[in-house]
Amino acid sequence: MKPTHQKRRATTALLLLLTFLSGLSLVSCADLLTPSSRRPHVTVDEFLVKTENRDGAGQTIDVLPGIVGVPEEVSGDVVITASEENGGIVRRAYSMTTGKLLVTADPGGQGGFISSFLENPEEAEGVFYLLSNDIIRIYNADGSEAISSFWDDSPEQLPVTDALNGFSFNGVEYYVKDGSVVFDGHNPLENDYFAASEEFNGRYYYLSEEMVFVFDETGALLYDYCLPSYADDAHIFVLGNGNLFIQYTYGALEGEEYDFVRGSEKFKIVSFLYNLDRNAKTELTLSYLVTQLENSFTNPDFYDKYTSRVANLALISEVSDKRIDENRSARYIVLSDNLVELFALTDVAQGAREITRISYDRNLVHTAAGTLLVDGNSLLVGQLNNYRWISEKYIVTAGHIYNHDLEVIFDMTEDSYTFFSGVGDNLLLSKVIDETAGLYLFREGEEPRYVCDVSNYRECYAGYAVQNGSAYRYYDEDGTLLAETAGLINWIYTDTEDGITTAVGYASDSKGRVTYYRLSYKEAPQHFYVEPR
Repeated sequence: MKPTHQKRRATTALLLLLTFLSGLSLVSCADLLTPSSRRPHVTVDEFLVKTENRDGAGQTIDVLPGIVGVPEEVSGDVVITASEENGGIVRRAYSMTTGKLLVTADPGGQGGFISSFLENPEEAEGVFYLLSNDIIRIYNADGSEAISSFWDDSPEQLPVTDALNGFSFNGVEYYVKDGSVVFDGHNPLENDYFAASEEFNGRYYYLSEEMVFVFDETGALLYDYCLPSYADDAHIFVLGNGNLFIQYTYGALEGEEYDFVRGSEKFKIVSFLYNLDRNAKTELTLSYLVTQLENSFTNPDFYDKYTSRVANLALISEVSDKRIDENRSARYIVLSDNLVELFALTDVAQGAREITRISYDRNLVHTAAGTLLVDGNSLLVGQLNNYRWISEKYIVTAGHIYNHDLEVIFDMTEDSYTFFSGVGDNLLLSKVIDETAGLYLFREGEEPRYVCDVSNYRECYAGYAVQNGSAYRYYDEDGTLLAETAGLINWIYTDTEDGITTAVGYASDSKGRVTYYRLSYKEAPQHFYVEPR
């Protein structure tokens, strides 16, 4: 099996929804989800971060003044626009975050992003170039000039070529760091491995399928390791404290002790921990193989979801009686940074395979037998199967809307409503009258309010838009009018920071005049949608 390693931004399997059984049944709230007797009981609140109910999305849409022209390219939070002025095309670069004009090219000049030349374009987000009057200039993401040079060839022949984690310009290699072009003839950034490394807790890590290099901030090499050529099922992990955990298997020789059998072949497991602070390697004897590891290295938002009790969340395959049952689902366990098993999901709730926070005091526990709704103390609220939608306020089935105590708050069957979608933290229901399907906004305690015919509805982040000919009206999740535009807004930029999502887009009227808009809303409430079966 080809060795693999875990990368930052790797999508964890913990977020996948399982297949649910049919029907909805309620179980007494007094029932306790008994944890495994092997370890002390751990509640959901000790496992998952408890976030306050956000009370809706609080969406706003405002005109973003000052931006001229139609967008040509966007990279990071920089957009390059083009506008026809005095018979020529003028290109400008703007910051999408502020709407500020960064640079204007001379009429007829060309422009683009360095990311277009790179194998890893995300490394150069926001770094752009403008070519005019035989001079090519490369700018940092903040609009400051980084490099300039005379150039008398066509823009299709720009002297920019790909380099590892950077680019080569006129035969000189440069690198991009935090939106800025960096070069120093004596800087260790010239080390290709350092240039491709990822910073974590003051160190820099380069991981490939077969090797790892760790550098300090000056580029000095702290540790390097290459897996042996005979390694199988190999993984190189960075732990939550920055130390390294390396594990692999290999085929045992005739007469050699072995750890498990797969088919007719016997395998040994090699596991060790490398402490970078003490420059010490510790051999480990583990009765499982770690196939995935999630922590603050792999996911910078790790502690937005998990409490400090969860240093490393590992998916493991256990070895029992010298066998690995690969037809059985692997277990999720919490490991300390010293590879001590602290607790498993089954210690939080019996039979748990996945646990997800859906509101301040409600959680979904997915088990092989179905899905459970529990509170923060792991007390069972009820058994949930075949739900269609869950948000911080509602649980929707085919015919009813429930609150988080599993009390029916609206019977959709009484007036022939069906669930259409969520909008922010509220719901859109549909109903057919005279062969026309209409949409109705549902808020708890109110009768459904007509919005528009289905054919005129458009999704828009936490709210929605209604089309009227070539014009559009944009509403928030509560049905409050936010903006009227001459055309549909084309969203070209989205960023989320500190729980606030900002999007920038533009709409053009029948005369081609362009207006830019900024949309902002609090982080959208969590929700899950299950297609009807």
